[in-house]
Amino acid sequence: MSKVYRATNLPGHVDRLGALELLARCIPDITLDDIQLGSLATTIEPWALNPTKTATLTLKTVPAAISEDENSTEWVFPAAGLIRPVVLDTHFYGLTPLNEVEETVHTDDCIAISGLASHPVGSWQPRGQRSFMWIRDSLPARLPGVRFLLYGYDSRLAGSKSFQVIPDLALSLINELRAGGWGSQSPKSLLFLAHSLGGVILKQAMVMLAGSGEIERQIISGIKGGVLFGVPSMGMEVSDICQMLGEQPNRALVDNLSSRSDYIPALEKQFEGISYVRDMVLIWAYETEQTPTLLHSNGHWSRSGPGSVMVSPESATGGRYPFHLGYSLQINHDHSNMVKFKSSDREIQILALRIQEIVQNSPVDEKGKNGTTQQPNSRAAHGLVIDLKSAAPKDLADDVAWFSAVVLLKSFAAPQRNERLEQIDKNADHTFDWAFEDPSIGLSSWLLKGEGIFWISGKPGSGKSTMLKFVWNDDRVAQLLDSWEASENKVIANFFFHHRGTLAQKSFEGLLRSVLSQILQAQPKTCVFFREIVEATFPKLVARWKLREKRKKASKSQDPDSDAENFEIPTDAWTQRLLKDCLKAVMLQDKMDVDIFFLFDALDEYDGPTEFIADFLKQLVNTTSRTRVKILFSSRPWKIFQDEFKSCPGFEIHKHTENDIRQYMLNFITPGILGEEALLELTEDIVRRSQGVFLWVKLVLQELVLAVSLSDSTDSQILGPKLREKLKRLPDQLDDFYDAIIERLPDIYRWETYVLLESLIRSRGKVLTLDALEILALSRATTAKEATRIFKKEMQEDASMKELRIQNIKTISGGLIELLDDGEFRYLQLMHQTVYEFVERPQFRHSLLGLRGKTTIKNGHSFLCIWYFYQNGWRNQEIANNEAKSSIVFSYQDETELVFHAKEAERTTGISQHSIFASGPVILGWPLLMFAISIGLRLLVRDILRENADAIAQWDSGLLPAMVHSLERNFCKPIEAIQMTSVIVKNGYRVREDWDGILDLFYRIWQKGTKSGPASTSLTAPIVGSLRAPNTEPLTYESAPRSSNTELNGMEWENYVAFVSEALKGLGDDGSLGRVGNNPPNGKSPLLHRSPPELVSKLLMSGADPNILDPTGSTALDTFLDSLSLMSSKSGKLRTDKAVYDAFKSLITHGAILEMQQVFPFDSLADSFKELSYPIDFIKEYGFPKWSKENQEVASSQEIATLQEAPLSQEITSSQEQLPPQQDARKPRYSASKRVRRAVGKLKSLIK
Repeated sequence: MSKVYRATNLPGHVDRLGALELLARCIPDITLDDIQLGSLATTIEPWALNPTKTATLTLKTVPAAISEDENSTEWVFPAAGLIRPVVLDTHFYGLTPLNEVEETVHTDDCIAISGLASHPVGSWQPRGQRSFMWIRDSLPARLPGVRFLLYGYDSRLAGSKSFQVIPDLALSLINELRAGGWGSQSPKSLLFLAHSLGGVILKQAMVMLAGSGEIERQIISGIKGGVLFGVPSMGMEVSDICQMLGEQPNRALVDNLSSRSDYIPALEKQFEGISYVRDMVLIWAYETEQTPTLLHSNGHWSRSGPGSVMVSPESATGGRYPFHLGYSLQINHDHSNMVKFKSSDREIQILALRIQEIVQNSPVDEKGKNGTTQQPNSRAAHGLVIDLKSAAPKDLADDVAWFSAVVLLKSFAAPQRNERLEQIDKNADHTFDWAFEDPSIGLSSWLLKGEGIFWISGKPGSGKSTMLKFVWNDDRVAQLLDSWEASENKVIANFFFHHRGTLAQKSFEGLLRSVLSQILQAQPKTCVFFREIVEATFPKLVARWKLREKRKKASKSQDPDSDAENFEIPTDAWTQRLLKDCLKAVMLQDKMDVDIFFLFDALDEYDGPTEFIADFLKQLVNTTSRTRVKILFSSRPWKIFQDEFKSCPGFEIHKHTENDIRQYMLNFITPGILGEEALLELTEDIVRRSQGVFLWVKLVLQELVLAVSLSDSTDSQILGPKLREKLKRLPDQLDDFYDAIIERLPDIYRWETYVLLESLIRSRGKVLTLDALEILALSRATTAKEATRIFKKEMQEDASMKELRIQNIKTISGGLIELLDDGEFRYLQLMHQTVYEFVERPQFRHSLLGLRGKTTIKNGHSFLCIWYFYQNGWRNQEIANNEAKSSIVFSYQDETELVFHAKEAERTTGISQHSIFASGPVILGWPLLMFAISIGLRLLVRDILRENADAIAQWDSGLLPAMVHSLERNFCKPIEAIQMTSVIVKNGYRVREDWDGILDLFYRIWQKGTKSGPASTSLTAPIVGSLRAPNTEPLTYESAPRSSNTELNGMEWENYVAFVSEALKGLGDDGSLGRVGNNPPNGKSPLLHRSPPELVSKLLMSGADPNILDPTGSTALDTFLDSLSLMSSKSGKLRTDKAVYDAFKSLITHGAILEMQQVFPFDSLADSFKELSYPIDFIKEYGFPKWSKENQEVASSQEIATLQEAPLSQEITSSQEQLPPQQDARKPRYSASKRVRRAVGKLKSLIK
């Protein structure tokens, strides 16, 4: 049987013939005829300057250079003219591309992972037909936009010395995906083909990805799904394998796969939740033939024993068989042969179609919505693109007395502006002076006469932030800038990004608030740049203030700012978009000369797309106006920064700090310190090994000082060698150092360390010390009853005991957590950003908790969710001894945090908080089911339904308004509302009972689709208690409910259409929906009468009657035209888009008549359609307008004809006195004939 080989390092330019010639030239004793090339494709090297190619091949004759080395799996062959030798191997470890895909059609990558004791290629090849491999030779032609790859790993059984377990193998896969670029900014979507153990590894990898850092979350956000072949979810039959392995090191790996192991079911529970929440399409393939068991005979093990089912259909499908056949796939082979297809096997075509289904799936990414290709690192996804090329504001009025910097400063509200700066360690005496004094550095000359951007880069922990603080506080900066700043209007502003800090300290909005407030504080007169923005955004506030100003002048008050406090702009009124507009106004103004020097620290800690913040800096310095800008910033030397700023002046800090580190050590080793002499002797060794990283030096000194304190002797002759040996054992890299710290932690502290570190990296705000104690206590709770008991005990604990526990936090965390004080509160913080990144690693939980890590599901989101759930409801009150449920009252901020962590806990762990929520207090005043549905907790809803399958069907009403409420408060995304609506409809929700909710959604689509409507303001009043109906009139900003991101409040009209369309399925299918809508509950309007344009045709096609009357006596056409008038702008322009045209045409062609609508400019409507090139022949063809017989005589009168020619502004005024489209369930205010007479009366008065 011929082996399959892989050849790597082939030049990127070679074609198949060139590859054959190269291989024949560099491998001794073979010819072109000896090589059969299976594939040739570009190697997965996304960052390589000169990409290479990889080939798979077989050899007819094996040359001596290979055959003589029987135990080897890899051979190296130098090739003349090539920098790197050609490498031939049979192990196929890592990723192997199988086909080339043109970039213009390349949409997806599909990775195949083989199973236990398999070969990455041979596992997928039919026995006896080694020239064919269906993934390589058949699928690419059927799926031309997909690149197929193999993933190889050490899956050997017999003779293996490996003791790796499934999490180790999963981590290796994750590292390959990272190296392959699927964690980058614009990766291709991923899908998988996984067999047996390969699928278990994939599941474990996905669970680890979901709960890890940004790059890992980026990878999982792009996974669409996969086909899992014989992958056990309830374990598999491996007793014969265990017998063969005996006491081999890899026995633990196989034990984990056993049907007797708890590992596989626990993993399946998490994986199933994660894949469900992320809407992955998974196909579960199961075997239907028995596999021969292993027998030992003549000193060899072979599969010649009795047959057994290795993975049952129930285990292979996760219990879905035989209930969910649409996602199951039966393969009539045994466990090994179920993936070994011949070229003629029909299963290949079936699998190609199923893979195509997965390809067409659009995964829900971390921050986007379903059906898009947005990625978390794209600027468009974050809505952060700033266009500084648009025109500057027009001339400002001279009268700005009412408008002052005092008002704006207060509203910009950047209270934490200097907090990070104050936290950064002060530099040691006489360090960093070289930055100004050494001419080769170039900083002084740039400050004096340079332009643009100056970049200070450096390794993690190399002192960048300390240096930037030193530069900010040094008087030489202002002195050197004096020559550059030509104007009197000078601004020096800073922002120190802090990823471990609050949202305001790491976000773009926080940067904007900070720099704008500093600009105003330094130059108050710049407030005039913002006047037009304020007047346009807050017209009612401005109008009230101007009226007050007018009255004040009449009373001869001379102080224009004396009443400034009365003109107050709410802080949260400044959305990110408005703040961007304000900064744009400064950058593009042409009123005065302004010189701004920005100092930005730690751009790599910005909580958003790196390419955006880099582009933002370049835009700031590239504007053409009377504002001049220069920027000094620091960051790690990431590729994106290197690409953008490689031509800018700057330096790498870690290459210049040798003397600074020496001085830092001398300052640390103060005279008289214990072990002073021995420590000083190590100074040069430490400086040499530090590689410019101050943090490493700090950790080393802490370790050495601890060693001195534990030593029996302080004699330098005895202590010196001990410390030198200790230093030798300390790792050189920070991650290795943190690993060593973790390994030293006593088992008794490890759970608490895990809880605190996880909570700190997941929290979006400060974790106060007392809060941390409560989080620790609640972390052990598994039920609401247990949590209540723990929380009560925590509140009753003596203050002195709490203080002892607080002081112990640094000890139990090995010094990775610091206790800080901001003057008002004490809080916890990770000692450095590198600790944050260390904790985010996929393997962190397993390395810290050991065996317990395999069964630990909770993460920081889980702990914080439980804490927010309890802390507001139970703090400072006695807990009743009875079992009555209490209602938790939350602040808006706490509501937001509870919702955020509850949803993230589901997304990152695959498990809901059902056990805690189920018997706990009512949440946000809502029953548990309503809470779960309204904010999109799909796993919690699923668990509730598993407990009571009829829970949704038994619900009366209010679920649709609850979801609308959550949407308006940004508690859930549009796609989540649409998905949840589908869930409740499928589970029997009686949508008819929510008729008002449907009509309310109709009204919102009308408003969202009207261009003149409030595009960025909330349309819903707060809904509390019984979820009363929202206001029907659009709200201005001043009266709308506000959140921290009002700019994003509400859904776009397209999403409302999808939302309500999903809800309408609960009333009937596309063939009956209209007829159902003809029969509303008592006193309600038929659906068609309140339908937005987007749904009119659908309702008419499904049987809606346009001419039945609603409770006001109107036909569908009457109310449609009423709504069209009401939603028109004050300028007199009707909404006449394609949706309106299609709806109007559908009504007319379905015989719609007018019963009461007399006051409408039909000619204007027709003219508008004509201007947009919409055909209007149907109007004449169907004799429009038509009235009922009762009103036909009046309608045909000359008076009505004249009325039709009245100006649209008059029509708008008249129509606004008519019944708004959502006011139902009321008696008509007048009859049809009376209404006609009233219209005629208005006409006569207008003519007079």
